[in-house]
Amino acid sequence: MFYSNIAKFHISIIPIRWYKDDILMKLNSSILENSPVLTVVESSDIAMLRTVDFTFQNLKKHFQEFYNNEIIQQIISKRNKFGIAFLTAKTAINIALKTGCDNELVKLLRKFILTKQKS
Repeated sequence: MFYSNIAKFHISIIPIRWYKDDILMKLNSSILENSPVLTVVESSDIAMLRTVDFTFQNLKKHFQEFYNNEIIQQIISKRNKFGIAFLTAKTAINIALKTGCDNELVKLLRKFILTKQKS
């Protein structure tokens, strides 16, 4: 494992698929390019601190090959749809259990599954 006492961070190095919404898509590219690259240096001696020239362009060049806007949009959309469907199902299960209608919900879901699997 590699160890370094210097770490760099820029908002754009976090893959977009990790964001809940497409926030980076909405930001103006000049805002991202002009945002600072944070440098953290671990040192027991403050005199050892040094400045390192590192720009957003270096990061952009390095990560450009991993960035495909269309695929990322599809992933975000699919994840959001899954979240909505899961929340709806969870709410339905809780209501069915509270009201004693769980058998009715199971029948409804089984019918839905059979219908969709046939088509």
